[in-house]
Amino acid sequence: MKATLGFDLPKQLHDLAFPQHLIKDRMELIRLCVKTCRELTLYTPQEINTIEKSKLVLKRDKMSRIFYFSEKKYLSISVPLCMSLNENNTPWFHYDGYTIDSEMWSKIIERSNFDNDEWMDDEWCLAYPTSSDPAFRRFEDLYRHLLSAEYGYVRYDHDLAGHRESLAKGKEHHHPLHHCDIHLASESTFKIGLTGKISEHQFIEILDNEQMRWYINRPRKVKK
Repeated sequence: MKATLGFDLPKQLHDLAFPQHLIKDRMELIRLCVKTCRELTLYTPQEINTIEKSKLVLKRDKMSRIFYFSEKKYLSISVPLCMSLNENNTPWFHYDGYTIDSEMWSKIIERSNFDNDEWMDDEWCLAYPTSSDPAFRRFEDLYRHLLSAEYGYVRYDHDLAGHRESLAKGKEHHHPLHHCDIHLASESTFKIGLTGKISEHQFIEILDNEQMRWYINRPRKVKK
């Protein structure tokens, strides 16, 4: 199934996707992913070209990705779930043969607010007294899947402050004004500099394996 669906970007999701700090915690990505998926099941999508300023795009073909757009920053993460559309083109998400309903989303979101095993004592967990309960097993399997999934974090940034700091150190090309940050963890993240601003559609195109590929073209004379 191929689909490119556009939505308004609610403030609470905008603040999760573009916080005042750099996202470095994997749990932040999981919260962003599950809260976004739950929100998408509540709305009928719009045409992408009619959405102004901040926007949210869900693209499904060979990849399943969510794109978040603000004025100077774009963010994309992959969706590690199967997806289908109802008659209104509203997406539904599935895992291991069952549809994730609103109750399951609520439990997953509540669990994702904890970073350790505190959740085992939470009241809602008492509704599933044993791990052999089918509903609990579905929840546990889904949550473990979300914890281990690859989210393919990519962010485009127009970062004037960081670029000026790099210039002051005589390292112009270490922090390009326009760049993409690839991966999340500090031990694996890296930047790819861009020669100028890219559009929302270009950002989607860069990550779309069914489009012609972009090439890295480094200037020949670069001061290291």
